[in-house]
Amino acid sequence: MGGDEVTEFAGRYPDRVEKLIYLEGGYDWSDPAFFKPFTEMLAVNSAGAADLRSLDALRTWYHAAWVGSDVQWTSALEAFLRDAVRIEGNGAVSPVPSLKVFEALLDTLGTWRRDYTKVRAPALALYGTAFFPTDRSDAVLAQKLRNFEHSVMQSFRRASVDRIRRELRGVLIEEISDRNHMSIGIRAPEALAASIRGFLLSPTGK
Repeated sequence: MGGDEVTEFAGRYPDRVEKLIYLEGGYDWSDPAFFKPFTEMLAVNSAGAADLRSLDALRTWYHAAWVGSDVQWTSALEAFLRDAVRIEGNGAVSPVPSLKVFEALLDTLGTWRRDYTKVRAPALALYGTAFFPTDRSDAVLAQKLRNFEHSVMQSFRRASVDRIRRELRGVLIEEISDRNHMSIGIRAPEALAASIRGFLLSPTGK
């Protein structure tokens, strides 16, 4: 969603954007060949009723499902998680915004076609090498996640990189191994910050 927003803003107001960074955001989700299996995978990888019984249960699920259990949990992740839920009187948690609102927002990803050609600012596009963590205790779920990565996400990522390189003039692309959609900003943050800092401080963005 953030990638849609920065692309649209930079295209509409080129005089207000000096540089922009796609942190695992260089994907145009409107491709129906990708969006349908992606939303199906989201449903498979969603939190169940047991995961919403307490903040502790939700943390355990979120850590495994989105970050990766091998990535250290941080105070920033804790704050992020707490901002995304409301804790009820009985200790159960409910998402904020509601699942209904989130689903409506998700639907916009399938209809909003990006126009990279209108972007004039130098850009840095950073990609992980997986979307979901695939090392899960549920062997059936782990296999479904691996199948999604190999049969859908890898080709979509390659097509996304090729398109952004073709349509976004002078873009710098960096693919960071052993990172997924969420852990790209958490695992080895100093190295990520160095890449971003170098891009931002460069006079030309190169």
